[in-house]
This record gives sequence, C-alpha cells and structure tokens, in this order.
Amino acid sequence: EQQILYFSHVEDQTPALNYGVAETAVSHFAVAPLVFEEQVLAVLLIGSQRPFDSIQKRLLEQNIDTIAILFNAAKSRELIEQLLAQAKQQQEELRVTNEGLEKQTQQLRESEAQLQAQQEELRVSNEELEEQTKRLRESESQLQAQQEELRVTNEELEERTKALEEQSEVVKSKNLDLMEANQSVEKKAHDLEAASKYKSEFLANMSHELRTPLNSILILSQLLTSNKTDNLTEKQLEYSLTIHNSGANLLDLINEILDLSKIEAGKMEVLIEEVSPTEIAKEMESLFAPQAADKEIELLVECSDQLPGPFLSDRQKLQQVIKNLLANAIKFTEEGSVTFTIGHPAADAVISDAALRERPLIAFSVEDTGLGIPIEKQDAVFEAFQQVDGTTSRRFGGTGLGLSISQEFTRLLGGEIHLHSELGKGSRFTVYLPSLTPAEEVATKELDEQPAETVSPGPLAVETSQSEPDAEEEPAHLYVEDDRRELHEGDRVLLIVEDERDFAKLLRDLSRERGFKCLVAEDGESGLHFADYYKPSAAIVDLSLPGIDGLELIKRLKSNPATRHIPVHIISARERSSSAMSMGAIGFLTKPVSEGDLQGVFEKIEQLISKKMKKLLVVEDDKVQRDSIVELV
Repeated sequence: EQQILYFSHVEDQTPALNYGVAETAVSHFAVAPLVFEEQVLAVLLIGSQRPFDSIQKRLLEQNIDTIAILFNAAKSRELIEQLLAQAKQQQEELRVTNEGLEKQTQQLRESEAQLQAQQEELRVSNEELEEQTKRLRESESQLQAQQEELRVTNEELEERTKALEEQSEVVKSKNLDLMEANQSVEKKAHDLEAASKYKSEFLANMSHELRTPLNSILILSQLLTSNKTDNLTEKQLEYSLTIHNSGANLLDLINEILDLSKIEAGKMEVLIEEVSPTEIAKEMESLFAPQAADKEIELLVECSDQLPGPFLSDRQKLQQVIKNLLANAIKFTEEGSVTFTIGHPAADAVISDAALRERPLIAFSVEDTGLGIPIEKQDAVFEAFQQVDGTTSRRFGGTGLGLSISQEFTRLLGGEIHLHSELGKGSRFTVYLPSLTPAEEVATKELDEQPAETVSPGPLAVETSQSEPDAEEEPAHLYVEDDRRELHEGDRVLLIVEDERDFAKLLRDLSRERGFKCLVAEDGESGLHFADYYKPSAAIVDLSLPGIDGLELIKRLKSNPATRHIPVHIISARERSSSAMSMGAIGFLTKPVSEGDLQGVFEKIEQLISKKMKKLLVVEDDKVQRDSIVELV
C-alpha cells in the first residue's frame, strides 16, 4: 500500500529494549516504507515504549521521502562504480588490441613491400633469360651451318656474358639503393608519426589557450548586450551582440578542433551510462524545431515503440553526433523536410563489422530533401576539413569537422555510420550502435570488481601562517583591488583565486553586485593564506594556477579542519575533473562561461552559506569507535 502503519500494544515476539541497566519490552511500532519513484526499496521499523504522538508521526512522514532518496542514491552510486570499472577494463582491452593490430599491420606492409620488390626482380630476370635462350637457339642453327660463324658466335656469347656480369653488378647496386630507400621511408614514417603527435598536442594546447581570452570576450559582450545602465545605443548593442555571436561560433570551432586532436591522440574518454531513446528524440525536437521553423521546412521526429528501453552508451557523444547530422541536414535543405528516426535497423542494412552484426542494434537516421552529395565526394565528406563545395565562393559556411568527428565518435561508441545520397534528392545518414540494456550487459559480461584504493588526507605540506596580510602595503603580486581593508564582522566574503586579471576583475564586480566582499589571490599559496586567515564564506578557484595548482589547493583546504567547511566552486579552462569533485568541490564550470552560468554559481554559493552550521555530539566510550565515527563524519 506504500503507507506508514502504526501498531500498538504488541506483546508477542517483540524485541527487547536494552538501556544499560535493565531491559524492557517495546509494545508500539511504526512500519514505514522507503518509496522512490513509486517503488518500495526497503522497510523501516521503529519501536517505542509509548504510543506515537502526532508530532512524531509528522516528523516520520516528513523525513521518510528523504531517507528513501538517500537509500536510492547509495544504490545508484554502487551501480555507477561498477559500470565505471567495467568501462575502464573495456578501454584497456581495446587499447591493447589496437596496439597489436597496428604492429601486425606494419609488419604486413613491410613484408608486402619486400615481396613486391622480389617479384619485380624475378620478372626482369625471367625476361632476360627468355631473350638469351632465343638468341642461343639461333646461334646453334648458325653453328651447324658454318664453323666460321660458330667462332664469331662464341665471341658474341663471351661479350654477352660479360654484359650479364655487368648487369648483375648493376642489380646489386640497385638492391643497395632499394635498401637505403626503405630505410629512408621508415625514417620518414617515424618523423610523420612524431609530427602527427606534435600536431595533436599543439592543437590541444592552442585550443586550451584560446579559451582563456575567449572567456572574457563572451562574458563582457553578454554584459554589454544586457545594457543594465541603459547607456548604449542600438548600434552599440548590435555590435556587442555580433561580438558575442562571433565568439560563440569561435568557441564551437575550438571545441571541434580540441575533440579532433583528442581523438587523434587517443585521449578521448567514453563515459558509459543509460541512454533513453525517447529522451534523445524529445531533446533533438525541442533543440532544432525553431531552426527548421525559421527556414520554413518541416522537422519530423519519429521514435519506434518497439525499442526495449534505455541502452548503454555515452550520452554526450551520441547527442553531439546527432546534433551534427541534424544541423547539416537543416543547413543544406532549402525546402521540404528533415526526418529524424530512432528504431531498429532495416532488414537490408549492410553492417561491415562482423562483431557488430552479432549484437542487437539501434539505428539513428537523419534524412533530408536537400542538395545531396555526389558519389565521388561521399567518402571525402568524412575527412577532416573536407566539404562537398570546398571553394572560397561556396554558399554554406563551416569547417568540415562535424562529419569527421561524428564518424570518430561513432567508432568510439562501437558502431558505424552509413551515408546514402543522390544529387538533388537529398541525403540519409544512419548511425548504428549496440543497444544492450543494462540487464543484458550484466548477463553477457562478468564484472571485474576491484576494491578502490582509499587515500587518506595527509597533513598539510605547508604550514599556514596566522599572521594578517599587510593591508597598508600591497604585495607586488596583487594586481586586482579587493576589499580586504573593508572587512567587518558578519560580512559575506568571497575568495577568488584566479591568475587571469580580466576574469578576476569580472568575478569581483559580479560578486559585489550580489552583496559579497571580495578577496583576490593570483596563486595557490596566497589563496591558502587568505582562506586560513580571513575564513571567507566561499571560494571560487581556477585549477591552472602558478605554484600550487587548484587541485592541491582544494585538497589542503579540505584537509584543514579550520577551512574544510568553506564551499569551493571551480571555474577553469581544463576539462571537468572527477577528482576535483570527489575532493569536495560544490561545482565545476569549464571556460568560457556565460553570465547566466556565473549567476548560477553565485546562487549555489548563496544557498549553501545561508544554511546554518550544524554541530554533532558523539557519545562513545570506546576510543577506536569514537575516532572512527569522528573521522567518518
């Protein structure tokens, strides 16, 4: 019934209450179900010597849902850890297999080149021998005719023998040249591999460095567009909006280049989770319906009712693949419709991967009535920076990275992407992915559970000084004016640890608008010092800091009982780090960020610091138990 039941005056088979000096029977009980999303997860039994009054019942009713949520969260975390361990194992197996295949491929190529060279030498030798045999036969007939001609023929044969010896020497010389050429080719191959590695590292570093100035461009242009002081003209507002839109387009390009460099460097991670086809369909429809309406074309989204339900895949990468396909379809369709279909593969679908054919599949199809792609260019569109119309006078913009990234992401997810197109009639892109449900995945593969290593926080590596920072004489490294001279009892103080001057000023100004007083530090050591002395209400930290980086800063803050309660939010150009969140960070934003993102950060900080600090009394006579409880809390 999913209702709380109360029993009074129960006398048979009831557990005794032991309160130290005696025991007594418990005759009143409450049985409460732990219900989460209309499913009973467990049952909570509470005993009492007295009947439950209305306050106790209301307390139980108000908190039973919270207990159920926590209980369900614990179960969900256990499942996530199992899936993560499985994904890591699969990734390692795939890496080892790829290395073996690459080594075998290289060996086969070398063997093939050697065989081709030997075959060519044998062919030339056979042709020469055939020619010599023909001439010898003619010489024999002439020898039978005349003795004199025999002498002449013998001389000719001697000369030809000498020529053959010279040719043999030439062949040996050519063989040496061929060996040197092979060595040169191998050296060039190694140089090409190193150049490709350097290129990937360069692209990743450049993409990371470009995000830092772009972060300020996007936020400041968005602030100008909001025109809070009403002092900008319409032209100035139009210019600021153009700057923001151009910066957003540049950010998309940087993200695509960064994704491509990660794929080439083999550093792209796959996060396996449950993906619902119906949710994917709804998200794509809500995202692209306005764009289709603007171009006055019809957007049709169809999701088959015969699909089994959620399946395992990387949700973010799958969404990006479908977004790329739908965006291209709408861009290249002038009239007609774009259809997005999720269902089972067609009966005539040809899957090239034999292993993929043996697994249950789900098909994501994007079909349009647009321009179409010529047959001779259908393979080239999946190459990086390649487009159907690659001239400078082309009608449609773009970098040509979308389909290349989509194909690589599809391979990472264990699937294939197929293209069928006719010029002038439109195109159909179909992504085939394995559709194992969580239950099927567990049934087909044995989970390798490894106990997680427990790392206890060590003592602080650097002793924090309790001396007050000099308020009269600013240190040389302080480049942003803050409010350290104006702090009073009861002020809400925000510590900003950021080495980029413009972004630090922006955070300072936004936080002042929210009623905070600010402390600004440009490196990790100063941030630790400020946190230890001023005890700020909250902190915003960048991970890429000179000296002590952001991760080490958070670790030391959370290891110090005097500062571990300070909420820390991360804003960094680095990719989202699970280790930072596990250390106790309340949130993570990747630069560049929007004004709305920053307002969300301040709202989260305000919600946390508005909560009253709670104290817990631990009464336990066993020292080991007492220390264990304190450490756990």
